[in-house]
Amino acid sequence: MKNILYVGPSWAARSYDTVEGSELNYTNLLQEFDIPAVNLSKPSLSNIQCLDIVNNYQKSFDAVIWVYCEPILDVPHQLKKDLLESENFWNIRDKINSNILEKINNLGCPVGMIGAHSDLVNCDYRNITIVHPSWQKFLANQIGIELEHGWGADVAHRYAMYELKNCKPSKSVVELITNTFKIWTQLELLGLWRGVHPNRNGNELFAKAIKSSVQSFINNL
Repeated sequence: MKNILYVGPSWAARSYDTVEGSELNYTNLLQEFDIPAVNLSKPSLSNIQCLDIVNNYQKSFDAVIWVYCEPILDVPHQLKKDLLESENFWNIRDKINSNILEKINNLGCPVGMIGAHSDLVNCDYRNITIVHPSWQKFLANQIGIELEHGWGADVAHRYAMYELKNCKPSKSVVELITNTFKIWTQLELLGLWRGVHPNRNGNELFAKAIKSSVQSFINNL
């Protein structure tokens, strides 16, 4: 039997039928996959924190199933204001994303990657297998909506509104946040979402759709 680690943020840890996740009856992707794996997921993790958790895991393992986090979570605090005020925000974010994916690839073990809090883009690495590029786009497709970017708009919103003083986000950042929040609201109204996370229904539908791909990743180890 292969030893598999499962890591990721709140998206990996649980479903949300309440905004704060106060309900006791919840699920997550790993539970829906029904595969033996060590659950290292935890709310509020960034990709680099996930990387540290995997690197510090004391036992041997064969592979990692990684529910991908928003890349800008790993931007140092002193650089957040410049990032959000830049009209080149998305290009800078792409570079941050590529840097993180390269670090994950350098783990040197097979990683089955699931696009979640952030889509997986420009992800062509030897050790990374894309199980699914975008949980957000999958859910949007269920209700007949086209989503251009699946990303952690809530993180940028939190930085601009609560963490940074005198931050004036660029027009492009405001549009990106606004457009994403509009679609998240539609997903919630149609029963797939709550707040800034997929709800139980959104977890179950997505897990069912990708379960065979996850099993294929494991079988090919």
